Amino acid sequence: MRIACPSCSAHFDVPDDAIPEEGRKLRCSQCKHKWHQLPIAENNKLAFEDETEELPDPLETDIELTGNIPIPTSEEIIETSQKRRLNLPWVPITIFVVLVLAISASLNWRAEAVKQYPPIAIVYDAIGLHVPVKGENLVLKNIGAWRNNEQFMEILLVQGEIYNPTELVQAVPIIQGTEIDATGRQLQTEFFTPEAKTLLPDETIKFEFQKPFPDENTVKLLVTFSDQDRGGDSGY
Repeated sequence: MRIACPSCSAHFDVPDDAIPEEGRKLRCSQCKHKWHQLPIAENNKLAFEDETEELPDPLETDIELTGNIPIPTSEEIIETSQKRRLNLPWVPITIFVVLVLAISASLNWRAEAVKQYPPIAIVYDAIGLHVPVKGENLVLKNIGAWRNNEQFMEILLVQGEIYNPTELVQAVPIIQGTEIDATGRQLQTEFFTPEAKTLLPDETIKFEFQKPFPDENTVKLLVTFSDQDRGGDSGY
């Protein structure tokens, strides 16, 4: 009798009486597969029962359905959607880009920022980013102001000195005089361009300018350097 392994199809010759009618267990010497061999039928077809564990058909697997599946509320759906939006990668990226742009703008336009809001210069100095101010290395001293009447016209006469205490040649900026009343309110501001454009180290120059028709409420004159650029005129 010739039989074949149902796993690897290896053929073996066994005696006819080796397989009883009820069959017997056999083991393939090639692949070690075990099966239950039945006698070969008269039509010479091989008959056997494979003892391999039968696996369930995935297409026929039953899925148990229950009616207790929770349905989320609209509030839970909105909350979940908000959490997903907050966890999106573009959120930290957007924050980073905004911070970079803000820092870049504050550095590139810090001179304009100090011009618009002078106290912020202290912040830049604290982080080592000093913003140069026109005339910061020069000294205004011996400032005086008087009211004079010339040809029936009242004039405010201003005199003073500009001193360069540094060891470098310094540019002389425009001078501005601001009239202030008794309450500290600024009234009028006039500008004067000194004739000298530069000052040598340890050099002092005098300046004088007249302000016609000063405000009658003026009690004090504040003289400082202006951040304006010098023009072609040389003063009054």
